[in-house]
Amino acid sequence: MKYCFKVTKLISESHERPLSLVESVGVRLHRLMCLRCDNFGKNCESLSQMMKQFAQQHDKDESKPE
Repeated sequence: MKYCFKVTKLISESHERPLSLVESVGVRLHRLMCLRCDNFGKNCESLSQMMKQFAQQHDKDESKPE
């Protein structure tokens, strides 16, 4: 369980910076064994995609003349 905290932190950080090879392999191996951490990773990816779509839409809306 203690390792799950480290993995979830690394999953979150992976959206802000590239993980080292050791970190990346460790996260992947752990996610193969831990359903909760794998679900957390999937949720983070979904949230990241939604935020990117929102930002793109927001930029389009601001560029339209009123």
